[in-house]
Amino acid sequence: MIEDITDIISTKFTNVDIYGSIYDEYYRRDVITFNKKKGSLGII
Repeated sequence: MIEDITDIISTKFTNVDIYGSIYDEYYRRDVITFNKKKGSLGII
């Protein structure tokens, strides 16, 4: 699902790096961190 969202963003904004994380409020930690460099084909 995250890959689908970053693909949609990268088609609209071609000159940006996309990065972020999903934070769990209950456990107070990041569950997953993701990034996609501009022009790349997948999540790193």
